Amino acid sequence: MQGDLEFATDLFDRGSAVEIAARFVRVVRQVVAEPGVRVGAVDVLAADERERLVAGVNDTVADVPVVSVAVWWSGRWLLHRMRWL
Repeated sequence: MQGDLEFATDLFDRGSAVEIAARFVRVVRQVVAEPGVRVGAVDVLAADERERLVAGVNDTVADVPVVSVAVWWSGRWLLHRMRWL
């Protein structure tokens, strides 16, 4: 299989377009190797790319109080109410 890469230079730089093309090639290779693969099982990202996004960019760990949403919300409402008094 062979193809050419065309992209809108006002939307993408060359590096971004090449990365998108590499993801497309990765998907096609997986589907060709295993035609019955489920869409959700196809890896679009390389392992290092996935790690960078999941563990780095999307690291949203935060301390959360161990109370129900109702209790937490009533406390927030009370604090808000007290500001107006």
